[in-house]
Amino acid sequence: MKAFLAWWYQFSLPQREPDVTPAERERSRYARLTSAFSLLILCISVPLTINTAINRVTSTGPIFGVIGLACVLAAIACNKMGYNRVAAFLLLLYPTLIAGGALLRDPLDPAFVPVFCALSITVILAGSLMPPVFAIVVALMNCGIIAADAIFQRHTAYYDQMMRTGGGSLVFGVPVIMQILVAVVIYVIMNNLITTIRRADRAEEIVALQKEIVEHQRRRVQEQQQLEEGIAEIAQVYAAVANGDLETRVPLASDSILWQIAVPLNNLLSRAAQWKKNSDQWDRTLLAIRYVRQELLRARGQNSPVTFQQPTETPVDLLIPEVYLLSQQAHRVSQTRYPDRR
Repeated sequence: MKAFLAWWYQFSLPQREPDVTPAERERSRYARLTSAFSLLILCISVPLTINTAINRVTSTGPIFGVIGLACVLAAIACNKMGYNRVAAFLLLLYPTLIAGGALLRDPLDPAFVPVFCALSITVILAGSLMPPVFAIVVALMNCGIIAADAIFQRHTAYYDQMMRTGGGSLVFGVPVIMQILVAVVIYVIMNNLITTIRRADRAEEIVALQKEIVEHQRRRVQEQQQLEEGIAEIAQVYAAVANGDLETRVPLASDSILWQIAVPLNNLLSRAAQWKKNSDQWDRTLLAIRYVRQELLRARGQNSPVTFQQPTETPVDLLIPEVYLLSQQAHRVSQTRYPDRR
């Protein structure tokens, strides 16, 4: 049975996201009740409609039965699409149509008093599937239907006789009082029930809010701790940079709240390190150029080939072999032309 009900709810209820607000939960409760009552009325209406159509008790009975069954099927479809109020209204039509088919069969007779009383089913459905105030609205509508039927429908002689002898309170007053009494009872019960459910929903919201506040405070403390640790690490990096260490980096993980600051700082330090490396290389290159110039001046002053004691480890080293070769050639030419300078 539980498996069947689970299938039925999945078949007849709309597919929605999980409920979050109290209004969404209340909407889902009404949809679930409408689905359950739809199944109950469908199980009653199908065999009743078939029996009425086969036996043809009256000419209007099968018509009202088919129309009522169509209303039940339409109510299931509307509930599936999310129109709970429309589905509830269609379910209310079924007992009204069945009672109407029974009332229109023959002239009004005291035997139809139970039929009038059966209209209270619509009051119960209205109070259960819609806001409680609809129970009173439907009860007043039923009282209007009873009064209209008593006034305009043909009466039997026994009905007129009972009305003349003071039996109106039985054939007319009892159904009306029953509609009003059921409406008031349903209104009070459902209103209290909805109030209790809403209070429970608010209590659940308060508990959820308290948990969220605690979680928020926990995350805030954790973020504050991460912030303090991140600031301390960044401060250490700044201190190391101030002491000339450009190879240091901020060791923050990607989930740190200071990650967006650490990444640009690390990139800046990488570029600064490259700039320092290029600057140091340029300084060494200038020293190498001065060294080569001094060697050239020394060689020219001593009238000897230029010699380089050690490499400079700069781009000038690419020129030193050529300078040395040219110096040797120049020295040999000089010795050939001016041998007395030896």
